[in-house]
Amino acid sequence: MNISKFFTPDRVVFLRSPDKRDAIQTLVYAACESADIRNPQLVCDLVLAREDEISTRVSEGVAIPHGKLPETDQTVGCIGISPEGIPYDGSTVHVIILMLWAHSTNLLVLSDLGRLLRRSDIYESLKKARTAEQALTVLSHPPTKVEHEPVKNTTATETFLHALWLAKAIQVDSVLLFPDAMGSVRFFTNDQRLTDARTAYAGRVLLLSNDPDAYTNGDIVDEVIDLPVKSVSDHNLTTTSLLFLMSRGILEKSERVLTVFGEPSSGALDTIRLTNLQHEFGSLFRLPSGGVGSDIDDLVFARVLQLATELAQEGREGKPAGAIFVLGDYETVKGFCHQLLINPFRGISETDRNELDPSLEETVKEISRIDGAL
Repeated sequence: MNISKFFTPDRVVFLRSPDKRDAIQTLVYAACESADIRNPQLVCDLVLAREDEISTRVSEGVAIPHGKLPETDQTVGCIGISPEGIPYDGSTVHVIILMLWAHSTNLLVLSDLGRLLRRSDIYESLKKARTAEQALTVLSHPPTKVEHEPVKNTTATETFLHALWLAKAIQVDSVLLFPDAMGSVRFFTNDQRLTDARTAYAGRVLLLSNDPDAYTNGDIVDEVIDLPVKSVSDHNLTTTSLLFLMSRGILEKSERVLTVFGEPSSGALDTIRLTNLQHEFGSLFRLPSGGVGSDIDDLVFARVLQLATELAQEGREGKPAGAIFVLGDYETVKGFCHQLLINPFRGISETDRNELDPSLEETVKEISRIDGAL
């Protein structure tokens, strides 16, 4: 999604606010004046009321306050940048992006924005911007990851080449390529050996990326898939990705796949892993053939999967955490459940407790400490 279309140069503000309430008010008034929205104080009150319920600080140095606009169908964004930093719920933020909209469906915008701003290079570039044009360029043309030294490009080429020949030899169904560790697929451009190996291998080659627009299918890759999950470890990334692809029916439980990947942000593509999906995941859960069904949104499933995987990997404050996430037929499932504790989300509107809202991440993880079901 092109996030930058919601912003204009006059909606980029360099803040000198002493606290978050003053900063939010400054951004609201700037947004309303630019977009010709009446009664900015009412809008400000709505945003601050939402802020009082749940903090919108989504990651280190970043906050995304947001609210619904009365009497309009616009979606309006306003960027606030503070080189000195602003106290914000026990931390300091340097980038505050205000989002205002009329429809709760625009939480998809918020989810995409949250994913983008978790990239440290995006955050640092926005933090260092000194003009409105520089800030807007960061969002419209996110910084490309640096090209890595030739030795690592050579390693990536040889790794992928061996993966294709190995896939042919042992007759796996699919090869999954995770190139984000490299930042590009330039390592296999115009390499005839890779073209020959791809011609010899009869299965599928899928490219999975958090930034699919940076890649094209070409002659090597059959399909580029937007991967809405991120992880700090290579094993966690591949495991979560396989679960996501199975849930969407892109992979079947009967398949064997080769994954080609490297440690995230390492600049190295150096690992090949063979996975028999039935053996790896068959004892954990059962998915119907073709996936989990079209009534569950890709982003929602991926977001829940990512949260669950992070909790399993990291725990909470150094201690193991257990939680159940129920997707889909909630009305039937709740008939088999009995609530033992007061529901902390009771009375909160659906918009304000939407799982795609990145500011809810810490709340969900905190609730997991009581071994709850969500």
